[in-house]
Amino acid sequence: SHTNTNVNSTVPRSIYETNRFLLQERFAPTYIEYAAFYGSMKIFKYLLLNKARIQFIGPRYAISGGNLDIIHILEDSNVDNFDEGCLIHAIVFHQNEILDYLHSSLGIPYGKNCLKWSILSYNFYAFSKILASFVKKSKKSNDIEGFEHLFAVGLQAAVKSGSLEMVEYIVSSAKIDFNKMNEKKEYGLIHKAAQYANIDVFRFISSLPA
Repeated sequence: SHTNTNVNSTVPRSIYETNRFLLQERFAPTYIEYAAFYGSMKIFKYLLLNKARIQFIGPRYAISGGNLDIIHILEDSNVDNFDEGCLIHAIVFHQNEILDYLHSSLGIPYGKNCLKWSILSYNFYAFSKILASFVKKSKKSNDIEGFEHLFAVGLQAAVKSGSLEMVEYIVSSAKIDFNKMNEKKEYGLIHKAAQYANIDVFRFISSLPA
């Protein structure tokens, strides 16, 4: 049936909205952005056919929805402002298929913040992929010290988050002189664990062989 609804209108704010990303956005999403956010291809295509504007869609909406077909439509429509922030968004939302596509097919490199957010988001898949990339890069450039620093910063984030599972995973994932690193004042992992009252993490770090 015919209605006078503008397909480029925004979705009204609602007290029932619980998604943090949508709540934090400065502007309410348009209908087509909302469809992309939930990966609803049928609604997305319907809005396109009815001339919804696609040029200004933030790619993060499509990344959240995890629908690669929608990502491809954005690419075909020259919505190509994909960057490291998009990688981080895929990591936070655990959209790992999209993460692989952005990195491998679009060639967006992993940055330090990607490693940090993989830890803070408990995204083990993303962490292992990013870590492997950094290991390969450090071996190629022979920058072992730089990698160890990056690894230590990531481990600090895991200790601060209080996730014992993630700390154990990180320690077992990279062959680094953990005790030597722990002795450096700028890292202070045991002190960090104590500072944030993470008892299990503190015990684990303390139990590592000297």
